[in-house]
Amino acid sequence: MTWLTYFSLITGIWSLGYAFRGKTMTQYPSQRGMFIGTGIALLATGGGILMHPSSSPLDSDTLFTVASTLLAAVLFGLIASYPFVKKKAGALLHDGIPRAQSKRISGMTTAGMFAILAALTIIQRHFTREACAELIFFVAVILYFASPIFGKVELRQHGILDTYTLFRWNDISSYRWAGERENNLILNFKTSWRRTATISLPPDQRESIESIFKQQISPNEAQA
Repeated sequence: MTWLTYFSLITGIWSLGYAFRGKTMTQYPSQRGMFIGTGIALLATGGGILMHPSSSPLDSDTLFTVASTLLAAVLFGLIASYPFVKKKAGALLHDGIPRAQSKRISGMTTAGMFAILAALTIIQRHFTREACAELIFFVAVILYFASPIFGKVELRQHGILDTYTLFRWNDISSYRWAGERENNLILNFKTSWRRTATISLPPDQRESIESIFKQQISPNEAQA
């Protein structure tokens, strides 16, 4: 086996192992999904080098290319829609709250893993249509996770803007603080399709955040 095979297999196993760690499972479900996908893709890369499968119209490369194109379109759409979501969120009620360090590290690690996949794609193949589609997907994931890591969580007139998501005040039924330093804000929603969401925040911001929450959420629906 070449170094590329070893690297793909070992990194793929590490990625899957990281995805199923307790902290990743409970606090970062979106990153968990991305690490699972990264691990599977890396293992497939290593396995493909070992097996040298013959090409066919419905081989794994073709199916992955179709999936890559669709997912890349979704991610680029979310990134492009951010200014419109921000405008819909209304006026800023509080100075932007810096993201917790764990959130920044998680985003950088996810982006880094997909940068590795992009590098492996460039090393392994020529720039075929399939390889270009995969690269576009990897770039979309890198931008999706890397671009907001230096941003801020914003409390706005119509809700909480976190990354590319707006949590509307009127959809929040209650909230509570969790974690060893109480820096994770867990939101409970009234909607049936989404029950909870977790936002990681610096612990020194709790007092100022509480004052705004008390204004936006009715007293009977404050902390669970």
